[in-house]
Amino acid sequence: MMTTPKSISDTVLELCESLGLEEPQYVNVRSRSDATDNECFEASRKHKREFGGKVVTGWQFWEWPGLLLEAENHGVWLSDDGHYLDVSTKPDGETRILFAADPSRVGDDTKTDNVRRAIFDHPTVHRYIKLNEDYNRLLIQNFGADFSGEYEPTPEMLSIYNELQFLPARMMQEFYSSVKG
Repeated sequence: MMTTPKSISDTVLELCESLGLEEPQYVNVRSRSDATDNECFEASRKHKREFGGKVVTGWQFWEWPGLLLEAENHGVWLSDDGHYLDVSTKPDGETRILFAADPSRVGDDTKTDNVRRAIFDHPTVHRYIKLNEDYNRLLIQNFGADFSGEYEPTPEMLSIYNELQFLPARMMQEFYSSVKG
């Protein structure tokens, strides 16, 4: 459902501006063979140790076409000659990403919740965004910002998770109904 945005839309630019980010740009992906899922900063640090350059903290953009935009805290490698490269794994096979550097987070790879914006201005999309924010807030509150591995969700987290399972299909149905109507 989520993929790299095909273009740098007004929604992307507005989100970049609201977060104080640099200009978004497409960055090629060349995953390291020793990279592990969800460890972009570690993969970028390894690349820096081997090839110089530096690790840049920013946001990777994902789009659920027509429905919502999501910015994920992300780290990429910047070569000494000024070229960005994403050396982390991409389980969905992305060959390039849309990335914007965050000058307020230089050297800061603290886990941060994703930032989401509705493209389709509909109550179900807004509910989906709010529930994701609530779930992540509870995750950090109950298990800490640096948790990893498996965890036993609280009853409140389970309730949110269960509702989230049905919302994507509902959002798509409502979106397609509005397009046809």
